Amino acid sequence: NLAVERFVSVGEAIAYENPTIRYDMLEACREARNSGHIIRVQTQSIPNNILINSIINSNNKSIPIDNITLIQAANVLLNSVTKVLLLADIVIINQILHSKNKVYLTLSKLENVLDFKNFLSLFSQYG
Repeated sequence: NLAVERFVSVGEAIAYENPTIRYDMLEACREARNSGHIIRVQTQSIPNNILINSIINSNNKSIPIDNITLIQAANVLLNSVTKVLLLADIVIINQILHSKNKVYLTLSKLENVLDFKNFLSLFSQYG
């Protein structure tokens, strides 16, 4: 649960810094937080040996309702974590594209420079 909270905190920070993905990111973070909470509640109320045995033993037809809830919450958690990671990747790709465009523009200006002073000025902007 603590790991989910830390992950969600980072996702929310990314959301607030990037308005284009804010709604989707916050929704995915909300789903992750809720699923993490459900998993925490479910695993605290079931002894570990019962939980592990009923998940591993797939031939057992009478799965307790707690395990069904746990499995559903884990599925939602995995889906929402995947959404958060994909949205974060979109942000990174946009940053890379922005940097690429900035480099291209600066290099274009550097190609057309006529004196050393302008060259140094443009080169310092390039970094």
